[in-house]
Amino acid sequence: MQSGWNTWNDHNVLQHVLLPQGFVISIGLKQAINSDNYTLDEDYIDGSCLNQKKINPGLHSFDGSYTELDLELKNVTISLKSAQIGNDLVILIDRIKGSEKKIKVVIETGLLWNSKGSITQSKSMIKAILPGKIIKVFSTENQIVDDPYLPIKTPYLCFLVGKKIGISTGRERSISEIESVINLEKNRMLDRAKIYGNLSNAYSAIESLIGWSLIYEPKFDRVISTERRFKKKRNDGYYCFNWDGFFIPYLSCLINQDIAYVNVIERFNNRGTNVLIRKNNIEDDIKYFEDHNIPVSSIIVKEVYKRYPNIWFLEACFEDLITWNRWWPKFRMDNGVLGFEYSKIRSDFINSIYNDNFYMDISIDPTDSLTIGDIGINKTSELFPLNKVGLNSLYIADCIALLEIASILERKEVIKELKSRIKYFKREMERFWDQNYGVYHNHDFNSDPLGKHFSPAIFFPLLANVGDQEQRQKIHDHFYKKNNFFGELIFSSNTKNNILSKENKVYGAGISPTINFLTYLGFRKAGFLKAAEEILIISQGLLDINTNLEINYKNEISTKNLLSNWDIMLGMMKFIENEVLPKPEISIQ
Repeated sequence: MQSGWNTWNDHNVLQHVLLPQGFVISIGLKQAINSDNYTLDEDYIDGSCLNQKKINPGLHSFDGSYTELDLELKNVTISLKSAQIGNDLVILIDRIKGSEKKIKVVIETGLLWNSKGSITQSKSMIKAILPGKIIKVFSTENQIVDDPYLPIKTPYLCFLVGKKIGISTGRERSISEIESVINLEKNRMLDRAKIYGNLSNAYSAIESLIGWSLIYEPKFDRVISTERRFKKKRNDGYYCFNWDGFFIPYLSCLINQDIAYVNVIERFNNRGTNVLIRKNNIEDDIKYFEDHNIPVSSIIVKEVYKRYPNIWFLEACFEDLITWNRWWPKFRMDNGVLGFEYSKIRSDFINSIYNDNFYMDISIDPTDSLTIGDIGINKTSELFPLNKVGLNSLYIADCIALLEIASILERKEVIKELKSRIKYFKREMERFWDQNYGVYHNHDFNSDPLGKHFSPAIFFPLLANVGDQEQRQKIHDHFYKKNNFFGELIFSSNTKNNILSKENKVYGAGISPTINFLTYLGFRKAGFLKAAEEILIISQGLLDINTNLEINYKNEISTKNLLSNWDIMLGMMKFIENEVLPKPEISIQ
């Protein structure tokens, strides 16, 4: 997959990189009267204005054949579009706002990651001599601006943006030729979406975010999707953020088989020393994060396989899946069930936030919202004494999915092992059942009583097929109860009457697309299709994880300002309901 033109460089979405040669064409803007406004080294999609510059991403095909974004610098907005024709790249630069201000556009070339080659500039053409390939970069603009004070170390072209400017590789092309190529590739992308009728906007949004998230990681010579392309100064390496990363292959499987497969396999290749998936790839053990992932990987692998049924894919994933599955009862057992570990993250950024009396961290407790308050830890096991219904439910669900995979691969001993494990944890889950409330409640073994805070985790036992039909019905009924979760917008990560919801703007009353999506899967698996449809109906837009109940709901699907894969998770439910994706309640067999 690591070949051709694309926005491969994680640090800069304004760069078009040719792989495997590592040749890059970078686009920068500079106000003609103020050199301080020019930055080129790092341009992320982070939704904020840095140095008075903002990037608004638009369409991006999964293979990089078409891209578009708007770049704002103060009161000036520039449109950047790109497309591919054969092995060539064309770029169209057009001012769409702020015509009274003089803006320079800088086309810088270079070689990334110590790639071999040489680059020279002559008049309005740049020539790169690369191993086995020669690339020529042409411009439609002949009036080159001589600006020797730009902070650039490699050959570049500089122009005033007063009209449309075209850039092309391979040969010279006119503006009309470049526009023709760009329109052709844009229409091809939109035509792919039109196949899905009234879901076409949702499909384009999902394809675009998958396209923007796909990067090249030179250290491992691999392509992988990152969760979000945002500025991340506190980490080196490329970021695989939290448990949500395993939903990226599921999002990808709507768009492309190869991207879905590589996003599963490469995440397993990113394993740390304790079978956990590292959040990034730096080697300094003082700083790197070991991610306490929630066990959903088998669920995702199962769904990807149902979409693209190739046995080799299951075989490629199986040993990692069973190793990780065994890790949980080996390292996280507490009072007979699974518990979360106190965070040992060695990071000044994290440690500056938490004190000795409060240990909850959403990154290690993503099955539940911030509903606990002050609790201590078990000093012996370093686990939270509060055993989590959400964690144990998802673990059972993951065991069930892995059992189906093992059955396909005829792993008889593993089948026996998983059946025994499922039976054990289902039995232990009954200790959490609260007959009065009609839910499985978290249990604090220090103080003994069942916890009384509600969170979406109360619905996760449905995904694990825990309890009898009467119990499942009682759990289902909580979805519609007043002051719980159901509402005009969507049910939140906490109950509406919980005081911690009001105190915590992000993880209190916040709306988590992944948690909502898992609840949707649980309702479908338990046969509560009406409740699953309710989640779909009140999830008509794309949500960011930071969306709060007090913030107006985005009621339309748009490719503009998409920041992360969280933003499109809720859109996937429509494709399940319309049977574009296999129904999650259907067995792999």
